Amino acid sequence: MKLADYFFKSYPLAVAGQGLCLSTNSTTSGIFNPGLHSRSFNQRTRTRRIKVSDIVDAQYQLDCETLQVSENCDEGQVRSAFIKLAKKYHPDGGGAEADAVKFNQVDAAYKNMLKKFADERHNQHKVEGEYGLYYETKKKKIEEEAEKEEEDIKHTAPQHRNYLSYGGFGFGSPSTREKQYQKYRAVKAVSNVHEHRVQQAIKDNPCEETSLVKDKRAAKKIMTSFGMDRMVEDMIQESMARGEFNNLSGQEKEIRQEMTEIRETILKRRHKYEETLTASDKNDWQRFLQDLKPTCDQLNVKIQKYNLLVPTIHKQIFCVQLDREAAKAISKFTPEVREVYLKSEKTNQKTKNLGKDAISQTRETFMGYLMSVLQK
Repeated sequence: MKLADYFFKSYPLAVAGQGLCLSTNSTTSGIFNPGLHSRSFNQRTRTRRIKVSDIVDAQYQLDCETLQVSENCDEGQVRSAFIKLAKKYHPDGGGAEADAVKFNQVDAAYKNMLKKFADERHNQHKVEGEYGLYYETKKKKIEEEAEKEEEDIKHTAPQHRNYLSYGGFGFGSPSTREKQYQKYRAVKAVSNVHEHRVQQAIKDNPCEETSLVKDKRAAKKIMTSFGMDRMVEDMIQESMARGEFNNLSGQEKEIRQEMTEIRETILKRRHKYEETLTASDKNDWQRFLQDLKPTCDQLNVKIQKYNLLVPTIHKQIFCVQLDREAAKAISKFTPEVREVYLKSEKTNQKTKNLGKDAISQTRETFMGYLMSVLQK
């Protein structure tokens, strides 16, 4: 519906200044009647004229109908209605109800409504003066926005709260950061001691530079026991990781190899006898253990020295207990292993006998050759 049609439908009016008049009694309503110009002044004043306020009100009602909102709506409702209708009638939306004409009507109505709201705000604050309520309202809005921003910041959970422990120092897992923080504290304590002694030396001898240098050197030589222990432990661990202790005489590999040889010797000796030991076998077994005891004692001495030198407890080795190893060998006896042991003993004996025969034959041939040479 056009605005003129809306006026002509709502008002049987006359348009002042144009000479057009619509009579309520005329049978030809809405058609120009030149005879009305001859009416008297009183008759013409009784006709209702179109006012500016009526035009504005009519336009406002038409815009409300276009946007499908009530006349008591606010800016938020108008904006929501415009967005809804724009999505519905926009020609680029691709919907079934897309219509460019309706969209233009909705857009024009929305602009008119915004202009009306702006005019109302301007008229409302127009007479309040330069220092009136307009600036107070604006100031309140700014303060409310600032308060909202502050509330957002207050309620934001800090993302770094997991790293507030240990002074925020270090990186990695909590246990790793704890170790790093302990090292940092040790270094910090040493540096604080150095700094304190240097400052004390400066106070005592402010003019003597040579003595100041000496005091600085002496202060740097002093270290806390905690820092020294940490430094020595770290250096030992680094050296072990690089393999610098692999060539030592009392190395762990050599000790473990000797322990393995002693266990194998005891186990082989046990399989030399039958499953049930006779009296002679028991005596022979005890003599064997007595002969092996000095070797075990020497190995235990090496183990004790190694345990004193090793930096960590989990690297230490238990001493060899001969009685316990003998009991294990007796409990581990199996006939199958004894058969294998006897076969290996026979093979070794044959090899020894063959070697002796070859040596005797070689000697006989060599002596015969010498005798033949001497006889010539």
